[in-house]
Amino acid sequence: HSLVRDGEGKPLYVIAAFADITEKRKADEALRESESRYRTIVDTAEEGIWLFDRDCKTVFVNKHLAELLGVEEKELIGSTFEAYAGDQSLKAAGEAMSRCRAGQGGRYDICLRRADGQDIWAIIAVNPLFGNDGQFSGALGMVTDITQRKEAEEALRDQYTLLQTLIDAILTPIYYKDEKGIYLGCNTEFEKFRSEEHTSELQSRFGI
Repeated sequence: HSLVRDGEGKPLYVIAAFADITEKRKADEALRESESRYRTIVDTAEEGIWLFDRDCKTVFVNKHLAELLGVEEKELIGSTFEAYAGDQSLKAAGEAMSRCRAGQGGRYDICLRRADGQDIWAIIAVNPLFGNDGQFSGALGMVTDITQRKEAEEALRDQYTLLQTLIDAILTPIYYKDEKGIYLGCNTEFEKFRSEEHTSELQSRFGI
């Protein structure tokens, strides 16, 4: 606006211009609501969300991923995927990002190291992102915690090893099949009967 004065400098009137910004305000409000809904969806997702830039440095994570790694969201910004990979998965993490740079996505079982030093296992599905020019602009990773599944698998392997050790300690030949009659395994005593001189005996007595 501008103030108009008379010849003596006394204010006479004000010239003001007005613009209708109702639609802009509506658009801004709609944008804020959309961003709020987006953030709510991202923060309540059961998967960790990990967004990388063209240099494969972190530019965004959701709350769930930060909790998985035991850090604040802001602490992850600027870090690399490899920085949070466990020792046994450093190579796999590097290969995953290299494949993304080459335009190839993938799904990987990765050991991640939390800020407190604890290792957790996760499946991370990583897909490359491209700009309007078709060039690589970053990558999006979806992270699912599978630590409990891995621990269960390890416990099952330990149990199998223990059972096999116990069976091998039995001096009587033992073998086992599944419900379809398919041979699955045996103990060491039974292995002795699998020599050529006992082949016919095995076939007649055990159907192997």
